[in-house]
Amino acid sequence: MVRNRSWIATLGLVLALTVVLGSAPPPASAAETRQSARAMLVLDASGSMWGKIGGRSKIAIAREVVGDLMRNWDPSVSVGLSAYGHRRKGDCSDIEQLVPIGTSSPEAIAQMVTRINPRGKTPLSQSVRLAAEALRYTEEAATVILVTDGLETCDADPCELAALLEETGVDFTAHVVGFDIAEAQSSGVRCIAEKTGGQYFAASNADELKSALATAVKETAASGRDRVRLALAEGGPLLEGEYGDAEFSFFALDDAGQASPATAAHNYGHVGFLDVPAGKYLARVEFGTVTAEQTLEVLNERAEHVIVLDAAIIRLNALFSKETKADRNNLAWEVLAASDARRVTYDHGQQVTFVLSPGDYRVTAAVSGVRKAIDLQLAAGDIIEREVDLRGGTLAFRPVLSARGEPAPGYFHWQAFSLAQDGKSRGERLDYSNQNSGQFVLPAGRNLLVFEAYAIKRELVLDIVAEQTVNLDLDLNGALLNYEFVDADGKRLPGYPTWNLFRAGAESDPANRLTYDHKSAGSIIVPAGEPLVLTLEADGRNQSWPIDSKPGETRDVRFEVGR
Repeated sequence: MVRNRSWIATLGLVLALTVVLGSAPPPASAAETRQSARAMLVLDASGSMWGKIGGRSKIAIAREVVGDLMRNWDPSVSVGLSAYGHRRKGDCSDIEQLVPIGTSSPEAIAQMVTRINPRGKTPLSQSVRLAAEALRYTEEAATVILVTDGLETCDADPCELAALLEETGVDFTAHVVGFDIAEAQSSGVRCIAEKTGGQYFAASNADELKSALATAVKETAASGRDRVRLALAEGGPLLEGEYGDAEFSFFALDDAGQASPATAAHNYGHVGFLDVPAGKYLARVEFGTVTAEQTLEVLNERAEHVIVLDAAIIRLNALFSKETKADRNNLAWEVLAASDARRVTYDHGQQVTFVLSPGDYRVTAAVSGVRKAIDLQLAAGDIIEREVDLRGGTLAFRPVLSARGEPAPGYFHWQAFSLAQDGKSRGERLDYSNQNSGQFVLPAGRNLLVFEAYAIKRELVLDIVAEQTVNLDLDLNGALLNYEFVDADGKRLPGYPTWNLFRAGAESDPANRLTYDHKSAGSIIVPAGEPLVLTLEADGRNQSWPIDSKPGETRDVRFEVGR
């Protein structure tokens, strides 16, 4: 089934539409003579359909999408309409066929859907079962397309039903479309597609729902095609959709075995469908970092070709502290080749999946100030799942002028480092901030905090405990100096004079300069309790003033230039 990237990643559908499609299998020698398909559209009219997406109810979206679909219906497909949950509340048997299957039914369906009002429950399993039985799925090929808003509410197991229909049907396939379903909740309906060899779609708005249904109908109308499945290793199990989507490209081969530069077919998913005339083709599959090619003989007789990827899969899930602001953008993964530290691939998010060639790798994960690395040896066919513990402790920090706790105004440079092997000096920088105050989430253990502001610098080692918070009021032992340089008439000095701050007695040595700036006025935090000297270069003259302040003190000082 061809899928669009823009809605593959979005999961769910509160609108539960079930389309059941069936067709007689084509003659083995002539796929073009196969019978036209039949489709049963089953509309979910359960109470959840009143939920809204973008300010519109899901039933309103369903009415519009189904109406448009019927007005552009493929005349080669006979269609009917059923609904459930539309008559009674709390009744799991409320399933009704509203329009019989026929080539003239689309217009009647377009009118009927406008009169459906959601009321009841969601008997997904029974609706699919009844539709499959109506299409004689044990005698003829049948395809179900289920577009659902969530989980079964009538004490049935959709996954178990899907396995039964697949086992007892002649050629039973179910495709599932979800609308506004959270990814973590989609497994209950996704398995219907996976257990029957179908596809799972996701849609989050009317356009994506329309595309999903239109594609599903197209797949049904061409249900006699060959398809391509994937295996990680020779003889290994076939991959299902839970590991993400591969990209399938097919190129026609001429009599000399040369591939055409033009793509004959192209789609995404865990199954590649060959919507092409019979003949020889080069199939190219790109899945994660792995690319595989294979020559195929396509007969359009429902053959299933298997391409061996010679690959491994790793699925990673990050555990992190509740204080960590972990989202898709700042929880980063990187896969490096163990031999030369070359980056192979990367991704973002709490849960990621990588498809890799066999070999040795180092996988790093980072969120906030916490870093972890794991080493992996991968062989073809491996499917490895790991939880990576990124839980750290929180350091909440703010600067104060003195031990009395006077706030220190301004913007400062904070950095957090791991400790080097000597246990004292800076290792890897873990996080930084240029704000007045804030917080870091740091790995459990000993970390180094570095503070820099004007003439004051501090480094201190802190013990961090996972899932705990350390509140740090960093005592700068400083004073706030609000300064202004004025001329002999008391007017602020124009331009950008350069001033320097030294400890008293060291002003002749530039290496001992504490800080400097190019302003006529401003604020600066200076070390308190020790004599300092401020020097100014202006109008070709050097001038100096002594500064002596107490911890926590705030002083307004005017430096008169020329006196």
